[in-house]
Amino acid sequence: MSSPLSQAYELLTGDADLMALCPGGVGSAWVIEPAFPRLIIGHSGGSDAFPVRFGRLTVDIFAEGNSVALCETIRERITDILTAEVHDTGRYSALRYYYSSDTRVADPDPALIHWMVEYDTRYGRAPEED
Repeated sequence: MSSPLSQAYELLTGDADLMALCPGGVGSAWVIEPAFPRLIIGHSGGSDAFPVRFGRLTVDIFAEGNSVALCETIRERITDILTAEVHDTGRYSALRYYYSSDTRVADPDPALIHWMVEYDTRYGRAPEED
């Protein structure tokens, strides 16, 4: 039974093309010595209105150097993966990711690029089985 965060993790790590672009992998927290580029993902719930729920998935892309083009390529691949279809996870039905926005974030380390991409999530509780 997947949450919106764990479903996004499974989708992103299951894509060989994205993993080739991001040898640092995907995580939900910063690590001490990561390889780059690396993705950090998080999900925050918005409305808990039943039966439909809304939230926001954030994907932070960290890359070395100043390759904005690489971050944009990664963003496009992530968007293709997440928004391609509706997901039924067992716990939730009709889980959808909708591209919302992206921006370059000022990073205190001048050797890193930090690019943040946000997706709105919409999902419902899966129907009860008889």
